[in-house]
Amino acid sequence: MVKVSSPHLRNLGIASLLLLTEPAAAATLSYDAGLGTLPEAQGWTRSEGGPVAPTPTVSGGSLHQGPTSTSGFQYWNSFASAFNFATGTVTVDMRLQVVSSSFNAYPRGGYTVFMADSQGRFASLYISSGSVFLGNDTEVSVSSIQSFDSTDGFHDYHLVIDGTGSALSIDGNPIVSMALGATGSSPSQVAFGDGTILGNNESLLASFSISGVTLTVVPEPVSLGLLTVGLAGLGISRRRRG
Repeated sequence: MVKVSSPHLRNLGIASLLLLTEPAAAATLSYDAGLGTLPEAQGWTRSEGGPVAPTPTVSGGSLHQGPTSTSGFQYWNSFASAFNFATGTVTVDMRLQVVSSSFNAYPRGGYTVFMADSQGRFASLYISSGSVFLGNDTEVSVSSIQSFDSTDGFHDYHLVIDGTGSALSIDGNPIVSMALGATGSSPSQVAFGDGTILGNNESLLASFSISGVTLTVVPEPVSLGLLTVGLAGLGISRRRRG
């Protein structure tokens, strides 16, 4: 399922149809490009807005995304429930090669992994062509920015979030960490791709998986409505720091 945000929306936040859901069920939340299908065929929802980006394709065991526009976004998300960074451990593993990803001075990176727990706490990973860093709130509080060449081949990103905060390792090497952020109002969810209107991205994704969450089983929608969540931490909102 592809969801396109209306072009007149001022805030290009994570947009999702309001769905009736069944009880949460334990499952593995993952995407494997080796299966030869887009994330939509593996339970993810594609959301996009702004200037139209190329349709993603899968070949040779990789999901090819982009190049996307600096003023647009295109990402995949899934709503989850029953995970709390403060009381449990959430682990993300991703195998990714960035072809090109811009760095924005706010700062934000063109490729983003975003999570919000049941308490609305943010945990984000930003990847540009030459740097990586973490975020933990909607006001773009970020960790130190680490130099890293994400374009020289596939790399294994390993992100762990628990009561102490988030910690990123790349190819088995610890890179950067950040304290846990404050609670908020965002619904529990996980997203990956170009999640910002302030950067662009072209990338090859081999796999993405997250453990430590409980999924919400979502049937076909019975009633439809547009839910726009202002996620300035992702850069999807046009709001900037004053």
